[in-house]
Amino acid sequence: FLYNTLDTIYWVCRLEHTDEAAELVQALGNMFRLSLNKGEGVITLQNELKHLNSYLIIQKKRCKDNVKVKISVDSRLEPDKVKVIKLILQPLVENAFVHGVSNSRTDNLITITVTWQDQTLLYIIEDNGNGIAPELVTELNSRNSRQGFGIRNTNERIKLLFGEEYGITISSTPGKGTRILVKQPYCPEQENEGGTPNAKTHDC
Repeated sequence: FLYNTLDTIYWVCRLEHTDEAAELVQALGNMFRLSLNKGEGVITLQNELKHLNSYLIIQKKRCKDNVKVKISVDSRLEPDKVKVIKLILQPLVENAFVHGVSNSRTDNLITITVTWQDQTLLYIIEDNGNGIAPELVTELNSRNSRQGFGIRNTNERIKLLFGEEYGITISSTPGKGTRILVKQPYCPEQENEGGTPNAKTHDC
């Protein structure tokens, strides 16, 4: 991804589209800053979405109008107050770009939904691509899978931190697309009892 992004910036510069080059460099810089996050593994949902948007700025320059992306965030959520594991959305959306998007189509669609239910935060990433064969879906959903290193790694990070009831589930219909469901605890900032608004704790 880094090599392809730098290559894109190089050619944008060669074509003297300086404003586009500046936007790409800024997006890449934001991705690195949010990825590092001062060594912390947990960030706000707001910053997780900023990281994803920086990635999408870069992908839009590379894919042009071949792919449409829709992001929907539940209005009940306060993204600047909800804590999440960092770098969950971007690898999964990148997976949709790599495996769910077809260069021969002009109606590629990736939909990202962020919501919560029963104290569980949900990410839903869907594409309208060619889908995945049932046997591969079963393999990808297995803890012992040797396929999909990025998905397996992301799934393990969630389970190690929060437990087996959380993680990633993949479903797919051949010829219609793929759906990835991510579950992690809904962790809003809370005020300490009798404390001031600046005295915050995190229930995760």
